[in-house]
Parts: sequence; structure tokens; C-alpha cells
Amino acid sequence: MRRRRRWLAAMALAVLVAGLWWWHRAPTPSRPLAASAPPVATPPEPRAEAPSSSPLTPRRPPAEEGPPAEPPVIDAIDVEKAAICEGEQTLVTVSAHTPGHRDDAYLHYAIAGEPGRAVAIRGRRDDPAEGEPPPRLVRVFGRNNAVTEAPLPEIRVEDCRVARRVHVIARLLPNREHDFELHAQIVDVTAKRRMRPVRALWSFGDGTTAESASPVIEHSYADRRQDALYSQFLIQVEVIGDDGERAVGRTSLQLLNAAFEHLAYRGVVRLSTALTPRFPVLDAAGVVSQRVRVWHHHGAPVALTAVLRRVQLRDGSARDAERLDPAALLGTSTLTGAGVEVALRLDTRAEPEATAVEYVLEGFSADGWPATGAFTFMRPPDAPTRDNSQPVTDPLLRARIVRARERLGKAFVTDEDLWRLEKEGAFDDLPPRTGP
Repeated sequence: MRRRRRWLAAMALAVLVAGLWWWHRAPTPSRPLAASAPPVATPPEPRAEAPSSSPLTPRRPPAEEGPPAEPPVIDAIDVEKAAICEGEQTLVTVSAHTPGHRDDAYLHYAIAGEPGRAVAIRGRRDDPAEGEPPPRLVRVFGRNNAVTEAPLPEIRVEDCRVARRVHVIARLLPNREHDFELHAQIVDVTAKRRMRPVRALWSFGDGTTAESASPVIEHSYADRRQDALYSQFLIQVEVIGDDGERAVGRTSLQLLNAAFEHLAYRGVVRLSTALTPRFPVLDAAGVVSQRVRVWHHHGAPVALTAVLRRVQLRDGSARDAERLDPAALLGTSTLTGAGVEVALRLDTRAEPEATAVEYVLEGFSADGWPATGAFTFMRPPDAPTRDNSQPVTDPLLRARIVRARERLGKAFVTDEDLWRLEKEGAFDDLPPRTGP
């Protein structure tokens, strides 16, 4: 009996404790749940605020600032000639602005599907059997690609044809970011005699001109201003034949400015790099020597804080990156807009397993933006031999290779060499190739 009383007393005590715990945890207007109460934060130690130019201060990319992007306003669409012959060119130029001119630096254009603010439209007669052609539009894009469209003014194509057309083809050179090969391709339409070019007068649209003895030339836009998202260039060439005949061709070139894009959309100063020569060459001592230029388009100097060197190996792996002193590699740790150019080497005998060496540059601009860039030294492929290559069996290709080796004075020639010589007319007396 006494044992039972002790058991009942213990049960009553347990019920009392449970009731007290439930009452303490129950939500009431004056007693919220303990779990929902915000934690008490310990106030941080007071410290001096970093200046606005400090690299430690987070900054928003300029494209994220201000009100949402608004569509541009098209001011005018000017047509050089409203009536042209079939195959003839007429220049269409667009003028536009953004509301309040706040985002004019982001403007870019497409005229009848061709990129550019000024585009040479070629006249062509529509085939009635194909039905009504789709409408040709002028599109103007602003920040974040806010777009405004307008119809292209009517261009009447009359019942006449030009004797020749000149198509200007711009091709970005391999291993280059800003350098182009420009080719004036002549197409005979009604001319009875083939035009044989002896001179070409070029205007590159950036205020510079040049003359070439063939319809092919190279031009660099590396030092163009990059204070807008795109740069607009109208390229014109006048080809002069051996009998004095002249033919003109034009094309537009709308180049994305990566320096502006990186800063506006990512908040990063982009360091541009270029290697010379474009393709690495291995000398008899097993060394690849190239000059590297590093520069930027930012208005303030850039202080380099580190260079990371990473070696890529034959098996596809990479060594751990080693940290280099920028001044020891480039001769300076501060880059102004013009940048620096230095000679670097890759000794393949000292590093026989290395296929490439990547250099990553890091730093900050004087006005507080992070800066980065990179370039890669490559080990060129082994020279072709009878053991590691397939023989050329096509007699037309063999004739072109032999001609190219004679013209260039090189033991080995590349596809790049053959394409260039073909555009210059070096193979005009050889039978045309029909295969790839």
C-alpha cells in the first residue's frame, strides 16, 4: 500500500512538471514561441569604412544601375539611292538615341538582317514565283537588348544589272581577337572580260587607309576605343584592274567591345592579350619564343597583384598553378592603357610533358574594379614526316602546295597559306579544284 502511494505521488509530480513546461512554451499574445524569437546579435567591433576606390568595396556593374532599360528611339533612316540596278549597292544609315541619352553607349543595329549602323544593301529583284518576300526591317537595340523596329524604306530595283560586283569579306584571323583579313571578291555579272586586279585602295572605317597590290589585306582594330558596347565601321575598297577599270565594294563591321561589356555587365576590367607570331614555332633547340602584349582600355591604371602559371600536360591533366611576381614576368606591376610587350619562352626540352602553359593575370584598377586577363603558350605539333602523316595524292592540291612553297620560301605550308595565295590569284593559271 505504501509502495502504491509513492508511485501515485511520483506520477502526480511528473504531470505537474509536464504542465508547467507546456504552459511555458505555449504561444500567447505576451509570450511568443521561443523558436520564433530572433537571436540576439553581438554588435561588431567598430571599424573604419573602406574608401570607394578600395578593391575591397563591392561595386555594382554599371549596367545594373539606374532605371530599367527603355527601347531606343529611331530618329532617321537615310537611304543613299532609292533606285538602283540589280547587284548595285546603296548605303542605308540609321540615327537613333535612347530616352534622355542615358544608354546611348549600348546602341547597336541590324538593317535588313545585316549588323551595323550603316549597311550597304545590294539590289536584287524578287522572284514572283517565290511569293511575297518578307518585310525588311531596321532594328535598333539598347541596354539589355531593349529593341525598336521600323520598316526599311523602299529601295526600287530597276531593270538593269551591274557589270561586276565586289563583295568585301571580313574574316577574323586565327589566334587573334581584333585582327581581320579583308578580301575584295570580284564577281563578274555581265562583263565580257575578266577583271585582273593590280591595286586595291582600302578605307577601314576607323580613319585609316591603305593600299595593297592584291585584293587581300590584313587590318587590326585592337586599339579602337571601347567606350561603348559596339564599335561601328564601314569598310570600303576600290579595286583597280590592269586596264584601269575601277570597281567599288563596301561592307559594315559591328564589333563587340569586350572591355566595355566586361565592365558594364560583370564589373571587371578586362586585360587584352596578343601573341606574336600568331602561331608558335619550335626552333632547333626545342624552344618556343613569342612576344606577348598586355594592355587594357580602362581609364585608370591597373595594379597587377599576381600571375598564375598553370602547365597543361600530354595526358590531359595540369600541374598545380604556381604564383609568379607580375614585375618579374612583365617587367612592371602597373599597366597603363598602352600596356607592355615582352618576350617569353617555353623550353620543351626542360618541360617535355608540357603541351601548353596558361598565364592568368589578376589585379585591381586604381578606381577599385577587379581586373583579369589570360594568355596561353602552346607547343606546336610535330613537323610532318612520312611516318606521322598521310601523303597528298590529289594532283591539283600537290600543284598548289608546290607553288606555295616556292612563293613563300617555306619547307611546310598551311591551309592558311593556301587560302591567302588563292585569294591573291596565285593559282589562277592552275585548273580549279572541285573537291573540298
